[in-house]
Amino acid sequence: MDGGMGEQLAKTFVAAVASRDPATWAAMFTDDARYSIPDAPEPVRGHEALDAMASMFFTASPDMAFEVRTVIEQGNIVVLEAATKGTFTGPMATPEGEVPPTGRSYVAPLVAICELTDTGLIAECREYYDTAA
Repeated sequence: MDGGMGEQLAKTFVAAVASRDPATWAAMFTDDARYSIPDAPEPVRGHEALDAMASMFFTASPDMAFEVRTVIEQGNIVVLEAATKGTFTGPMATPEGEVPPTGRSYVAPLVAICELTDTGLIAECREYYDTAA
């Protein structure tokens, strides 16, 4: 893998979130990618599920932004220290039911550990954030 893939991934992540387009966000991943987040009991797998997850978040927070603070790259592993920011103004559909909007703004610090392919697509990503905050 060529150097600089970490910085490119960071730029792509920021642009994909800014697009508010679930398909653009899902396109950062391989067809069989796995995406783990604290709120989901199992990894989200594949473009269709990734698209649905992004749609849920973009609906709940239409002004969502992704800010990268630190990028660490080692081989095909990229670690992003980042934060999502936005306002919870739309309903959030979850497996437990719909969560009504609060109208509150948030900043959610996170760490994402991503395994990339040689072409820079994400094959696996494990995201960690404080669910209680």
